[in-house]
Amino acid sequence: MNHSIVLDWFAYNWLGNVMRTVQWIYPAAQVVHFIGLCFLIGAILLVDLRLWGFFRWMPVRPVLALLPVALAGFFINAVTGLAFFTSDPYRFWYDVAFRYKMLAIAVAGANALFFTVAEQRKVLSLAAAYPPNGVTKFCAGLSILTWFAVILFGRLLPVYQP
Repeated sequence: MNHSIVLDWFAYNWLGNVMRTVQWIYPAAQVVHFIGLCFLIGAILLVDLRLWGFFRWMPVRPVLALLPVALAGFFINAVTGLAFFTSDPYRFWYDVAFRYKMLAIAVAGANALFFTVAEQRKVLSLAAAYPPNGVTKFCAGLSILTWFAVILFGRLLPVYQP
């Protein structure tokens, strides 16, 4: 597949043009991206630490009720991240930090899907006397690790430009 056709489409659609030509839009999107990141990481970190066995005084059910906040933060970051990508898709596509960031997001998403399908119901059924099992602890630890990697590679984007 010819990547340049797809990358050109991202670069020259209306969003790419707006991101490059409206002077204040990129910094405004960065602010919104950071707010989304705060929602995402703040909620997911509390959930993961509780699932890992920390904060045992907190009931599991209300902590898991924070997952929609994390999803809202992820949605905000997906929209603003797409806007950043359209501003210069060639730079991002050939940037190794971007590729690792996308890989970490994919792993985090697969981990979240696995937890939701395979573990969340078990965790909620044991919520009163919740002892985290090995699979739940693994999912929580992998989540923390992958979201940390997303932040790290995001911060490295300006450093490793092709």
